[in-house]
Amino acid sequence: MPYQFRINQLRFNDGSSIEPSHLTVLIGPNNVGKSCILKEIAARMTGSLAPPILVKDMQVELPKQLGDLTDTPHTFSLEPAEQNYVRHDFSPDLCSSQKKLFKGPFPAGFDYLFNTTPESKEKDFFRWFGASLVAHLTTERRLQLSKRCATNNEYAQSLLELLVFDETSRESVEDTFREVFREEIVLDYSGLSHVAFRVLPEKRELPKHPGDLKEALNGVPFLDDQGDGMRSYVGITAAIEAVRRPLVLIDEPETFLHPPQSRAIGRLVANAQLQNRQVFIATHSVDVLRGVLSAEKSVSIIRVTRKGTTNRFDVLDSKFLSEVAADPLKSSARVLNGLFHRSVAVVEGESDERLLAAIASQVGGDRIHFVSAGGKQATNGIIQMYKQLHVRCASVLDFDVLRDESELSACLKSHDITDIDAATKVHQELKAVASGPSEVEHRAKQLRSRLSTLLSKMDALNPSEALSVVRAERSWINKVTDPWSNLKHRGLGALEGELQDRVKHLLDELRATGIFINPKGELESLLPEEVSPLGDKQEWVRRAIPLVYRLKANPNSLPWSWIRQLVEYLERP
Repeated sequence: MPYQFRINQLRFNDGSSIEPSHLTVLIGPNNVGKSCILKEIAARMTGSLAPPILVKDMQVELPKQLGDLTDTPHTFSLEPAEQNYVRHDFSPDLCSSQKKLFKGPFPAGFDYLFNTTPESKEKDFFRWFGASLVAHLTTERRLQLSKRCATNNEYAQSLLELLVFDETSRESVEDTFREVFREEIVLDYSGLSHVAFRVLPEKRELPKHPGDLKEALNGVPFLDDQGDGMRSYVGITAAIEAVRRPLVLIDEPETFLHPPQSRAIGRLVANAQLQNRQVFIATHSVDVLRGVLSAEKSVSIIRVTRKGTTNRFDVLDSKFLSEVAADPLKSSARVLNGLFHRSVAVVEGESDERLLAAIASQVGGDRIHFVSAGGKQATNGIIQMYKQLHVRCASVLDFDVLRDESELSACLKSHDITDIDAATKVHQELKAVASGPSEVEHRAKQLRSRLSTLLSKMDALNPSEALSVVRAERSWINKVTDPWSNLKHRGLGALEGELQDRVKHLLDELRATGIFINPKGELESLLPEEVSPLGDKQEWVRRAIPLVYRLKANPNSLPWSWIRQLVEYLERP
């Protein structure tokens, strides 16, 4: 079996290690070191002596003899130069060509590489050959890969020159560009001194002969004059297709791209022929991740986080992630975005998400990602997903989660709570309160008063107007006839004495496990009187958010004290 260079293991600064697969994706919050990992791998490959920060050790597959390396296709070319040899290839960023002079007979002059200590062998191997084995596509240099460039009669100096003589790779770049941008690109090699991509509005047959091609492309705009998204996309695809280096590092491939194009680049990399190489991606984009997962290929996904100066590296279960990708709720951009945040608060609805995020921003919770589950029951599955993916998370729920025993039990289990006796007992006590004589009489009194007023109004209305009034009151009638209406609206305020103390104690215990149950009942009751709900809820939310920002946050009173506890819980290591 021919030799194949590969990284067998990476060991990080927290003591953990991974065995990279053909495709490894680094995800996580901003400024935790994802790009730094790629830079340190590239530095190690090029023989840098700078001390690493995150990648403490890198075990690689070295050749047993020099012939193993020189027989590997698409690595570099060696040409005799009198008594020496010259190696021609590209720099690691693929933006320029480089040559290295080997003095003395080759390969005999390098036999010492394979007769020294493993440490010396690896160091010298990287010093002489490492730069030819790695492609490091950085955000700063990637736009240059697709730029119009001069040609060289002796050897290729750019990716575009490689594509001139590689029809299969060239057609692949053109095909994927057409699929993503709905436009055509064609490589113009008609000039004797330059080669460049040009952009056509539609596909057309073009002559092969350079002279005829030059005339056909006269006046057609260059790719250089198009947006950075197009240029970046072509740069990545050209690098993947034309350069067969065994190690490819791609930093933030989503830069300059819109979400659909980011998903496309994720699919492209995942579907590339990776049997003879390893690809590492560092990304901040949920769309790139969704694109990778949609390809249904084997992939290692590493979530990188940091607390202070300490990093943590968690290997995510790619099979489980693929199942997540097939779930319409869990694979939504808003939910998957939680993987790129330090912590996540899962709330019931969009109104909760928007308002609670506004309150959290006033008490130091700007970095928390709030995500709506679309209902109480759906929060459990999302919480379980985040926990399996090592994301710190919490549930934020209305008081009426205590209403249904099975719903409450499912909530506790999603937070790995197995002892549910205390919660079940409180549920039974609250159930008795909700159906007790005093509560029934209280609701009946409210209903009689409201219906009396309603009936007096209807005497002066025609039938059509009377029906409109009844329809308008229907929501309130449904609410007041609900046995839990008072508890849902007032929370602990609807209770007294020892029962109130017991329920408060339960809420405190659940809060310590990541379950935050609104002590005031529901969102509308949690907010100050200045933001009291009126009319349509969506309209109220729209008005309430700017009002919340104008209020002075008081860390010792609701809602800020309760949300501050949520922030403190999620910010813990």
